[in-house]
Amino acid sequence: MGQVDVGRKASDNPCFTGPTSADSTSVECNAYRLCAGVRVAVGNVVGTSCPEIITAPGSGPDSWVRVWGGASGCIGSGAPMIVLAQFRAYVSGFQGGVYLAAGNVDTSTALDEVITGAGPGGGPHVKLWRVNFGTSTSIEISGYMAYESGFTGGVRVGAGNLSCTPGMEILTAPGSGRPAEVRTEVFGQGNIGNFQPYPGWSGGAFVAGGNLSNAYCDDELGTGPDAGGTAHAKTYCCASGSGTLGSWMAYPGFGGGVRVGTGNHDIDTELEFITGPGPTGNPQIRIWNSNGTEVFCCGFYAYDFNWTGGVFVTGGNVDLAGRWEIVTGADAGGGPHVRIWRCCTEPVTEVIGWMAW
Repeated sequence: MGQVDVGRKASDNPCFTGPTSADSTSVECNAYRLCAGVRVAVGNVVGTSCPEIITAPGSGPDSWVRVWGGASGCIGSGAPMIVLAQFRAYVSGFQGGVYLAAGNVDTSTALDEVITGAGPGGGPHVKLWRVNFGTSTSIEISGYMAYESGFTGGVRVGAGNLSCTPGMEILTAPGSGRPAEVRTEVFGQGNIGNFQPYPGWSGGAFVAGGNLSNAYCDDELGTGPDAGGTAHAKTYCCASGSGTLGSWMAYPGFGGGVRVGTGNHDIDTELEFITGPGPTGNPQIRIWNSNGTEVFCCGFYAYDFNWTGGVFVTGGNVDLAGRWEIVTGADAGGGPHVRIWRCCTEPVTEVIGWMAW
């Protein structure tokens, strides 16, 4: 499948704003920067006063997870990014990649945990990690197979409080090879809900959680199909899949799937749903209300317009300034280029960008 223009050019829309420093090297792939891309998450996992960025590679390298913060102060304060902690999420030699999320799942501490999901080639193995910045150690505090142990398509992860009880739940969606069933797991208690947002589809899906609507007691979730599926974004109130909030095409006519995240980019009391295209689509990031109405006009391009490898997205208030930022990671075929964007004001500005390896 050739290049698909999922976005709009500046000449077509005066509201369009592109990246401030994107060029052909922004997804450069070489011996140092690998070709596996990078997955991203945001959470306060090491106990500093500001949220950190968590990164993991796609298929190819070993399964090293890194936690990043500013060398002094919050991210965006002008200081360079440094590695605060790192750990290998799966056995040495596993090169299927790692999917990421973060949230306060274990309420015995106030910190977020890192949630990892094994990529293709591994079982659907979800792990929950506590990171200790002071001692430079990371401890696996829980782990389980989200789907049948013989399934080797990998597992994507998210976090959200759908039970309306203390602590967040782990959200999972499988990779390609089985029905795209989303599951919600309460720490130490087990599954509290499962459903198939795309009946008949077995090509994999992505899932993210957050307070997308104040009409319900706590968080909601949203989904997107993986590459080969349409860019059909869906949002739901409940772990069972009941109460559909929205159902829309994030990139009409595009067949490369859609990656999803959440964040508060208009400084109200509800989070927004963030989408990034899968492979073969230009790297246009879009921000939506839970019902599928677009919040920020027509979005922005996170990398060079001609980059079509796909983009991972998440949100977080990394500078503690009120309006959340969007964090992007280039997918496989590109270098591990992480970018943090301040958006929903014009123009969109890049706070900082760096290579995770």
